[in-house]
Amino acid sequence: MSAGEEKGRFRQRAHTRALLVKTASERIQSGEIPTVTAVAEAAQVSRRTAYRYFPSQEQLLAEAAIESAKPLVSNTEFPEDLRDRIRVLVATVQRFVYHNQGALRTIVRLTAEHVPSNDVVGAEDFMPVRRNRIDWIRTALAPARKRLGGKRFGRLASALSLCVGIESVMVLTNLWGLSQKEATRVSIWAAETLVAGALEQAEQEVAARPKRKKES
Repeated sequence: MSAGEEKGRFRQRAHTRALLVKTASERIQSGEIPTVTAVAEAAQVSRRTAYRYFPSQEQLLAEAAIESAKPLVSNTEFPEDLRDRIRVLVATVQRFVYHNQGALRTIVRLTAEHVPSNDVVGAEDFMPVRRNRIDWIRTALAPARKRLGGKRFGRLASALSLCVGIESVMVLTNLWGLSQKEATRVSIWAAETLVAGALEQAEQEVAARPKRKKES
């Protein structure tokens, strides 16, 4: 099988998985607690295929529960000031996390238990990349992209992912015993410190560059 065919099959599997999650989310919002079989029928996907992606109802319901997070950023009004944008980002995401801790903790557990296959073609049961957080961070940081440069922007975005999400909540509340309010304050402080440090490094780098001589 060619590389192009492999990519095509991978995209199709990703589409099928997303369809199942979306269908389950819609059923939940209508007041149901759907089974994998019921979701497969509603999505017009074979039951066998559905169970390859979601061996248990628990896994399907956990992922469906956070499907509602997708419009979170589009419905969030970010201010112009970068520092304020970071505060809004962290506060908004962490509020969502605390409201959906059960589903998100289940996702963490299922992800930790999953051993990814090196065979992309046969990996019907692959765990999806949880990209919501990545998109939120990039949106909040957008005004600083030019000042930071592509490489530093990507590094900072990756670092900020440690400050938001269920993993940071688990560390700050379970390990440190902080309240939700205090944990969010720590996350905001950490995010602001990372952004300030990255901007300072970028400015120092620009200042250290040799200045071009003006043409006479």
